Parts: sequence; C-alpha cells; structure tokens
Amino acid sequence: VDSLTLAQSPIQLPPQIPEWLTPLVSILPAQLFACHLTTVKGYDTEKPRSITKVTETH
Repeated sequence: VDSLTLAQSPIQLPPQIPEWLTPLVSILPAQLFACHLTTVKGYDTEKPRSITKVTETH
C-alpha cells in the first residue's frame, strides 16, 4: 500500500531526489507543518510547555 494514497494531505517530494537525500529534504516542510499546526491549536511556539533550558556554567 502506497502511503501517499492513505494520507489525507500528502506531500510528495520531487522524484529526481535520491532516496538517501529525502530525510534532509523532508525536514523543512515537516518543521513548517509543525509550526503551523501549533499556531492553529493556539500553542506558543516560543515557549514549549515541556521543554526547559538547562545551562551549565564552569
């Protein structure tokens, strides 16, 4: 079963991209999708609720 036929909103990559390179090419659209999804849901993209910054000073 082809995953593009199962998806509600498929994102198809250009066929000339080598398979080993597809993860790198997919990162930007995935990040943009996640950013838009959090904005639509009303979450603050600048302050994720479960991530805290940890710094160590020497």
